[in-house]
Amino acid sequence: MYNWKLMLGLLLTSVLLPVSIAKAESIAATTSTASAVTVTDPLLSPYNVVTLAYQGYFREQGLRGYGVFTDGCNQGTLTATDVVKAAIRANRLPEGILSDRGFMNAVDANMKTFRSTFGN
Repeated sequence: MYNWKLMLGLLLTSVLLPVSIAKAESIAATTSTASAVTVTDPLLSPYNVVTLAYQGYFREQGLRGYGVFTDGCNQGTLTATDVVKAAIRANRLPEGILSDRGFMNAVDANMKTFRSTFGN
């Protein structure tokens, strides 16, 4: 009885997974900023932007991670705009994302959650 469910699951996975990957690659290939810098990865979620910033992935863009990131969040010296601009300079987000209020609010909300989790 379970064999047909397993086979159906495997069949759907083998058909749908490549379609999802192709769609993500298509979106990544067509996403670009006003300065013609192509974002090569699929759009990062607001949660991923904050997590990568915390982990120090945007150090080369002037955004230090871990304790310094936590202190900046807790003291209010680090804003969602600062984090998103660092991701843009790292070519991980398109520049136009700065005008997306929903995305910016979500980054800010994730930073607030981060403050309450790792804050003083």
